Amino acid sequence: DDQYRSLMYNRCLLEYRYLDEDQEMQRWYDIHPLIQGIAELKEAVAKLP
Repeated sequence: DDQYRSLMYNRCLLEYRYLDEDQEMQRWYDIHPLIQGIAELKEAVAKLP
């Protein structure tokens, strides 16, 4: 969606795609380690449902 693409574009979210042993596409993603400790991010994440 648009919010996901925005986070990827701004390098807030890192994504890694790879093929597993069955040659199926897998995806791993996480918050960029440099911004994980920022108080504003922690507050925003705490407000998520």
